[in-house]
Amino acid sequence: MSFENILKKLEKQVENTTAYILVDDLNHLVKGGRLSNGSAIWGISYLSNPFYILMLKAKSLFLKRYVQRRKLSILHTNAPEKAEAFKSQLEAQGITVSSVESLCVVIATHLVEGALVLGLTPKFTK
Repeated sequence: MSFENILKKLEKQVENTTAYILVDDLNHLVKGGRLSNGSAIWGISYLSNPFYILMLKAKSLFLKRYVQRRKLSILHTNAPEKAEAFKSQLEAQGITVSSVESLCVVIATHLVEGALVLGLTPKFTK
């Protein structure tokens, strides 16, 4: 495989990588300016726990098919037990988690302690 082909595949992989941040409390995101007051009020009122919404989505066939074509990683901010428990919940749904990693301090300062990030990266193919 030529260098140009590898570079194109890596660029496509970066473009199609997504991350979903899961927090238990939206107040820290409001204080940090990451979320508006209105959005936080709506989120707190209607979505009592962000993990509940994700688990509903995890049960859907769409998410399972979406994840099958991607490498799924769980990243955490000083919450290894919570990350491992979440990994167990996903694997019980038939979703494979490739790794559980701690976020670096620089990234973690922008999130609340105990937050989880669900990272989805396309699988690299030849």
